[in-house]
Amino acid sequence: MLLENIDGLMLCLGHQPVDTLGAELAGLVPFDRIGDCLAPRTAEEAIYEGLKVAWKL
Repeated sequence: MLLENIDGLMLCLGHQPVDTLGAELAGLVPFDRIGDCLAPRTAEEAIYEGLKVAWKL
């Protein structure tokens, strides 16, 4: 397969939650977790979660 005129490439190699930063920040500053740090999500779900957090500001 040959692809031409490509400006970007996104690889989706599976979903695995990563929340190491959340563990480091816990108790230090207020924050909300969204997206794949909680559990595997679609981009649409993560965007919606971000919108819900923004509404709280």
